[in-house]
Amino acid sequence: MTSIVVEVAGGLTCNSTLSASRLGRHLFSPLEVAEYGARCLDGSPGGFYYNLCGTGSGQNKLIIWLQGGGYCMANSTKPDIEDCSRRVGTAQGSSNYWGASVSTPSAALWSRTQAGNPDFYNWNVVQILYCSGDLYAGRANTTRGGLYQAGHNILAGMLATLKKDGVLDRMTDIILGGGSAGGFGSHINIDYLRRFVSSSTRVSVVPVSGWFVAIDVYPGSQVTPIAEVGRIMYEASSSYVNQDCVAAIAPLPPYMCLLANTSYPYWGVPSFIAENLYDTNQIFGQDGTPLTPDRKLIPATCPYIHNFGGIIAQSFTSVANRSGLFVPSCLDHGVDYVNVRIVGPNGNVNFQQMV
Repeated sequence: MTSIVVEVAGGLTCNSTLSASRLGRHLFSPLEVAEYGARCLDGSPGGFYYNLCGTGSGQNKLIIWLQGGGYCMANSTKPDIEDCSRRVGTAQGSSNYWGASVSTPSAALWSRTQAGNPDFYNWNVVQILYCSGDLYAGRANTTRGGLYQAGHNILAGMLATLKKDGVLDRMTDIILGGGSAGGFGSHINIDYLRRFVSSSTRVSVVPVSGWFVAIDVYPGSQVTPIAEVGRIMYEASSSYVNQDCVAAIAPLPPYMCLLANTSYPYWGVPSFIAENLYDTNQIFGQDGTPLTPDRKLIPATCPYIHNFGGIIAQSFTSVANRSGLFVPSCLDHGVDYVNVRIVGPNGNVNFQQMV
């Protein structure tokens, strides 16, 4: 079926002409951009994709999914931190490159196909494409080197739009989730969502591959430690952080609340956390563990990697019993929604069923 743009006058509604597996685009108007400060890196309007045709048990339930894509810094002076200028001219930096609609995956938490997502396929779905490079934390209403980093503003604008059009008020359940940078964004913004919606709405969070911990980088590595990345980002983009966390950890600096293991006690909602024990983006990217030229493991690095896994495992000991955990002992980044299965007394369970 041919999809059409779903920017309908009079508010966001179910568009029956859109195929079930596709999401239609909503771009913020110039007035909304000015009101919310919701811009992509190049200043183009932020926005989101949505399908509000939930049915049956999912008619009044909503999944908000945040796209991943690493992070960057406007005018980066660090050789290991991507300069955001590289993203301008792509969908990661400008909504000018977004299509009229996007398809949902065949099997994922926000998939709208019953075969690939039997527990949530009939829920309403909103997806934010990642065009700010700031882990969805930025609130910069002014340019830095001609670029904006306002990912939190885009998320806040999305919620305000759904509220204005009466969508949020009819939702009984909302899941906020995302992968990688979107995993960061989901836990960074979950308290904002919790406070924004009615207290009667059941809110939960599913951060996937966003549980990064401040660990000493690989010895001799010249990479920027994750806590220092947080400081730079917090100062450069006026990052949104959980204020309950900030008050509780003082005199530690506020930017430490960008890290999930620091902010977790203050999320205030049930959560399902998915994180590989040996996350390759953390080990080889963020922490600078070297690889051979053909991207193979170097045996001498194994003690560091083994210790890394122990630290990550230890970081989960504070997770309360109101939360679910999926922490496979894998050297990988992300979750395979199709092939991951846990074999138990009741048969095989996939990721969506775990949630």
